[in-house]
Amino acid sequence: MTRAALVVILIAAAAPAASADGYIGLGIGTSPSGQIGSDKSSMYTDGSRSWRGTLGYRFGHLSIEGTATAYDQIYRGDTQDADQFAGVLKYSLPLGRGFEAFGRGGLQRTDLSAGTSGNGWLVGGGFEFRWHILLTGASAFVEYTHADTTFDVPGTSRTLDGTVGMWTLGLTLSI
Repeated sequence: MTRAALVVILIAAAAPAASADGYIGLGIGTSPSGQIGSDKSSMYTDGSRSWRGTLGYRFGHLSIEGTATAYDQIYRGDTQDADQFAGVLKYSLPLGRGFEAFGRGGLQRTDLSAGTSGNGWLVGGGFEFRWHILLTGASAFVEYTHADTTFDVPGTSRTLDGTVGMWTLGLTLSI
């Protein structure tokens, strides 16, 4: 009896790890909240949305993702278009009936339209619902992401630390 239970547990644990597939995703999010430098009133948003594209590959519970996020922010009265590119690792924890909780983290680069750019890290977490459509899989997710960036100030040797956080709602499709 114990051997049979052990075999069933091993097969059940190995089954999700045996699945591997690529996916693409698209998300729409809130306008970012955050700051650049120590002046908390220096950055605010115009209420526009953020957008994120994702290309990833899943190995069981672990995924490797490349993301591109675009948003607008206003820094010291000037509107800045921000483009953020990231490479992240994502770990998904099955909750049952297609639902999963996940956490993700990685490295990112943010470019602002004023010619300022910087590197940093990001972390996030959320929930995902996965289902199968015909011969492929799909998912819907909601996530909060926090990014921290060290920006180089053009023409100086100074740097400014910036943080940004936003919620994203999106869909993925297995490819």
